[in-house]
Amino acid sequence: MRLCLVYDHLFPQTVGGAERWMRDLALRAARSGHEVTYLTMRHWDAGATPHLPGVRILGVTTPGAVYTEQRRALGPPLRFGLAVGRHLAARGSQYDIVHTASFPYFPLLAAGTLRHRGRYRIFVDWYEVWTRSYWRRYAGTAVGTVGWLVQKACVHTPHIAFCMSQLTVRRLVAEGYPQTPIVLPGIYAGPVDPVVSEGVRPNLVVYAGRHVREKRIDDLVRGFAHARERRPGLELELYGDGPERTRIG
Repeated sequence: MRLCLVYDHLFPQTVGGAERWMRDLALRAARSGHEVTYLTMRHWDAGATPHLPGVRILGVTTPGAVYTEQRRALGPPLRFGLAVGRHLAARGSQYDIVHTASFPYFPLLAAGTLRHRGRYRIFVDWYEVWTRSYWRRYAGTAVGTVGWLVQKACVHTPHIAFCMSQLTVRRLVAEGYPQTPIVLPGIYAGPVDPVVSEGVRPNLVVYAGRHVREKRIDDLVRGFAHARERRPGLELELYGDGPERTRIG
C-alpha cells in the first residue's frame, strides 16, 4: 500500500514518544513492503535531510518556535497544516492511506478536506482528548473554546481512530466520535527484557518528557527534595525541553 505518515516532529531530530512511535511505524511499514512517505517539519539543517531505510522524508515547512510561554505557538502548526494541505492537494491521489497524529489538528483538517479529491482513507492516532473545561483552563475562555471546537471538528472528520488508553477512548466517544476506536497497547517499541540489576542505579530518579506546566515537574522536584531528606544519596535527572525548563532548572 501507499502510506503517507504525517507528524510535525521526527525522531531523533526531536525527542518524544509520538515521534518515536511514528518513526517506528514508518520503518515497520517499509520493511513490510509498503511505499512510505513521512511529512514533517524541517528540524534539520539545509542539505542534511534524515534517512530512514525505505522511507521518503519530506520536510514541508520550517518549525519556528514551537512554544510561546506556557502554550504551543499557533504559527508553526498552522503553517504545517497548510503545507500538508498543499502536498495532499497536489499528490493526495498517490496515497491509499494518510496516517496522522490528531495533534496538531490542522494537518488532520487538511487531510479531511481533501480526502474525496485524493480518495485515500484517514487513520488518526489520538494520544489525548481534552475536555472543553480543560481547554478553557489551558488557554482561557475565548481561545480555549476555539481550540475545543477545532478538536471537535477533527473528531467528526471521517477516520479510523487509534487510542493509547481507555480514558482517551471514553473522551473521544463523548466528543462525538461515531465508531468504536481501536485501542493500542502503547507506543513503546524498545526492548521488553528487564535490565540486569548490575546495570541499574538504585538511587537514580529520571524524568523524560516535555517541560510544561501540565506535567507538574515542579511537584516532582519538591517531592524529590523531601525524599532526599530521608535518603540523601538520591539523584534526579530531568530530560526534555519546554517553557518550564528554565524555571525548574
